[in-house]
Amino acid sequence: MPLDFFFFVFVLSVSYVVSMFLEVNPEGRGSKLLPTFVKFLKSKDPNDGSEQALLDELKALDEHLKNKGPYVNGENISAVDLSLAPKLYHIDVALGHFKGWPIPESLTHLHEYKKVS
Repeated sequence: MPLDFFFFVFVLSVSYVVSMFLEVNPEGRGSKLLPTFVKFLKSKDPNDGSEQALLDELKALDEHLKNKGPYVNGENISAVDLSLAPKLYHIDVALGHFKGWPIPESLTHLHEYKKVS
């Protein structure tokens, strides 16, 4: 399946996830996760800042989960989790395959979230 099709399907759901995420996370921390992932994945320039931007978004999500978790909305799973969790899996797999880039193990709350979601 062509990579462009993957991006098309993935990006279709970005606005939905972001709007739902902002409802339960009004600070907006981690809300640019999906666009920064796409930018980093497509990037051919290691110095363009896209890797650091993605890392910053992952850290923000990890911090949110640390303070509010185990799920995005707190103790109970919500529609945000049902939409976000598969995307985190895709981020992990795609970056591992195309970039050899794992989500840092130091983001412990994010990794725990991936296990429980």
